[in-house]
Amino acid sequence: MKNKERNLKNQMIKSAANGLIKIIGIKRCYHYMMKYVKQETFQDSKWIASAVGGAGIERELIERKYFDNMIEMEFEGKRFYAPEGYEKYLTNLYGDYMQMPPKEKKSGVAQRKNMVEVENNIPEISIIMPVYNSETFLYLAVESVKRQTMKEWELLLIDDGSSDASGRLCDAYAKEDARIRVFHQENQGITKTRNRGIKEARGEFITFIDNDDEFVEDIMEKSCSYAKKYRADIVKFGYRVEEDFPNGAKEVRDNCIKQQLIITREQCGEEYQNIYRSGYFNMIWNGIYRRTLFEDKKLMFDESVIMGYEDWIFNNQMYLIPKRQVIMDYVGYIHYQRYQHSTSKKFHPNQIEANVKAAEAEYHLLRRMNQEYGTTFTWVLRATDYLIDILFLFERRGCNYGYRDKKKALKWVRSQKVFRIFHKKEQLGNLPKQRKWMAVLFDRQWYMILLILADLYYKFILWKKLRK
Repeated sequence: MKNKERNLKNQMIKSAANGLIKIIGIKRCYHYMMKYVKQETFQDSKWIASAVGGAGIERELIERKYFDNMIEMEFEGKRFYAPEGYEKYLTNLYGDYMQMPPKEKKSGVAQRKNMVEVENNIPEISIIMPVYNSETFLYLAVESVKRQTMKEWELLLIDDGSSDASGRLCDAYAKEDARIRVFHQENQGITKTRNRGIKEARGEFITFIDNDDEFVEDIMEKSCSYAKKYRADIVKFGYRVEEDFPNGAKEVRDNCIKQQLIITREQCGEEYQNIYRSGYFNMIWNGIYRRTLFEDKKLMFDESVIMGYEDWIFNNQMYLIPKRQVIMDYVGYIHYQRYQHSTSKKFHPNQIEANVKAAEAEYHLLRRMNQEYGTTFTWVLRATDYLIDILFLFERRGCNYGYRDKKKALKWVRSQKVFRIFHKKEQLGNLPKQRKWMAVLFDRQWYMILLILADLYYKFILWKKLRK
């Protein structure tokens, strides 16, 4: 009897898997389902959460009782069998894009009235989320916005030509919450997509979130409150990084200043080192920005940058513009570095040029602070940081550069103005011994040795992380 019941349940799972594939076309659902069939773990229907790929979806798991009976379903002329209640689950999750009307639909007049009210109510903050092929994790990112304790926000979902179900999911979210606006465009890259969001934003403040990350639930309320209390143009907060590795290991680390800082433009020079260590310059999504900063200074993201370092360039250009800034001693953002999904783990040839642009932006910032505020920052140490980043780019997933390609890239980097400082022997005396040798190898064009040492150093760092 038990075997008969087990076979029936497995058959139900297979039918549901086939139906899900026909509806949203995600082939991996079948593999997830089959994995659970083999393990015979039908309990609590958790196979559904794994099938659609998002851990957060477990909050809305369909009750197991709905799987007692099978029903015939039809989609786009195709018929298949699935457990009773499966339709309800998918409708709750994906909304109208499956052509299933809601139970209580507002009249056209009511809908238009609702849209007018939303347009007339200017949100306190505009949250810009570029979306690209993130059907698996989009749910978590959107839900982290909807859970905010402050409700006066608008979420701009900008679908950058996604080839999966992300665009349709965005439309579904917008239909269930009038504060969410959706824009579809052909694939243009992260910088053009963020610039589109800035142009469409209506809030007093602007912030950003990646389509696979999460906000802490009270961060919008806290940061906007600080901005008003201290009349700040920028409020930055700390962030948590959750990084996973190919072997299944995971590292969690917080990047946050120890004591809150409130600085004016005149204090930017003396507080630069503390602010730099807080992670201010690395990311764009760890803060809110007064919208007038973008309008008055015409400051936008560099659209020649395709992937990586666009945040560094932007933050270095923005740093001396605000009259007052607050750096909070509070972690308000969770950044996931997933090995298979995160763009920060992938290689793109444009990243080398973007690295140099970021170096140039910081070089001009340090030079300006030395001239205007009397600081004595030296560039050579930061130049070695950027050089190490370039060497580590070659270690990223997807990099198929051979030695000749790497040599050609390093030769080009060496010819750039910001890296010519390594030609000056008197400057190298300010470096620690290990970095001094690296600078000498780079300047003398001993690239083979430099690349071998960089590869060993990268693997040593990775080994240390995996040991934790």
